[in-house]
Amino acid sequence: MRKTDRITRALALATAAFVSAPGAVQADSHLARREVGRRDPGRRELPPGLKISIGGSFSRVDVNSRFGIGTRVGPGGELFVTRTRGYIDRGGIDLGVEVPHSGGYMLGPSSRGMLEVRFSYARGEQKGAGSATVGQDGVTQIGLTFLEAEAPPPGGPGTGTGSTVAGDGLEAFARNDNSWALATLAYCETLEDHPRDNVDFQVGVVGAFERLDQDFWAQGDIVRGGDSLAHQKTWGSTEDSYFGLGARVGVTYRFNPKLSVNLEGEIVPSYHKGEASLRQVSNFSGGVTQELNHSDSGFTVSGALRAGINWSLSERTSVSFKYEYSRLGAVTEVHVPQNPDEQPAFFDSGYIERHFARAEFNMALPSDIRLKRDIVPLARLDNGLRLYRYRYLWSDTLYVGVMAQEVASVIPEAVVRGADGFLRVDYARLGLGLRTWDEWAGQRKQASESPAIEAGAAL
Repeated sequence: MRKTDRITRALALATAAFVSAPGAVQADSHLARREVGRRDPGRRELPPGLKISIGGSFSRVDVNSRFGIGTRVGPGGELFVTRTRGYIDRGGIDLGVEVPHSGGYMLGPSSRGMLEVRFSYARGEQKGAGSATVGQDGVTQIGLTFLEAEAPPPGGPGTGTGSTVAGDGLEAFARNDNSWALATLAYCETLEDHPRDNVDFQVGVVGAFERLDQDFWAQGDIVRGGDSLAHQKTWGSTEDSYFGLGARVGVTYRFNPKLSVNLEGEIVPSYHKGEASLRQVSNFSGGVTQELNHSDSGFTVSGALRAGINWSLSERTSVSFKYEYSRLGAVTEVHVPQNPDEQPAFFDSGYIERHFARAEFNMALPSDIRLKRDIVPLARLDNGLRLYRYRYLWSDTLYVGVMAQEVASVIPEAVVRGADGFLRVDYARLGLGLRTWDEWAGQRKQASESPAIEAGAAL
């Protein structure tokens, strides 16, 4: 291998961070964007780098199907011994991959694109248990009523025919398991050709598949001397699936090369399919069994608002913290009757509200350390920066430019990091312009006697 070939290969390896980090370098001043625009529109310069995100989330989500189990009469009137809450707390995971794209479909040739694939999953549960004994703590009567916890009838839930025998006890248990999964495929473009260098505007389309599952179970028993005199059980499930295509808009503000904030809004019309089942069994009042199944489908609209903050730890890593408020439509509701021998259960649907708090660690993985091929050093400027000649993998055109990592160590104010992690060199701050090899060689030939040009002081 010739010495010049070894030097070229060493330079290619040395620029791995340049071509692979979320901070993958992109000569992106106004002059650079103008130069990109001169090339074949079908062969725009890709912002290099592949970003992978992994994180955890905490969410609080409305629960449409909720109920109280068992009642006792005593101090405070007639009350449930336990009831499920109107919300459920969940923990989950978030995974994401961002792949750069040339852009230009929605915002014109001065935009850059990003294809984003994300998957989120969360699961939570809530449990409840309660008891009461006739003759203790002022309790005078117990019953086995089931009823929606937020809608008691006038005068209280009503125990029906319970027990008033001293020593008889009531034991009630409830559990609600809730899980949620979301997979999205989004294509977004960031507008770069505008006066505010520290602000980015994003527009995108989002395809989404979402699934919300709920399983619930409850049981009440009246016991005497350890033996069950009467019981009532209810269990069931709901399954809601959504297939949607919507729009996303966002804005990112960079305070400095490390810190940025982002605001996003999203609206997604979706096709919804809901399934539900409910079964109740009681040996109370002669014994009753109810078994119901439910299915519906239709269109609904969901929306989300997000706010996030991103902090760069290094050229390849960053952390982000995000908050999301969203509403999900057409979620299946199960309405549980007071007494299964008197009232049938029924199903309905409605919106639920969700609050997500996420923390993510973002890492850039090399996509190809030779995104720039045929790298050859040309000259060194008076300020210590080097000029290089190179080709992009997807283009045969030769260019002459600088390497952003080197610029950052010499003139850091000429390099900024975008919200997507990519570094940008402001050639105007360097007193240079990004040129093709033919332009640079022609200028050098015309001024071949100039020491400044010979020393590489101008680009």
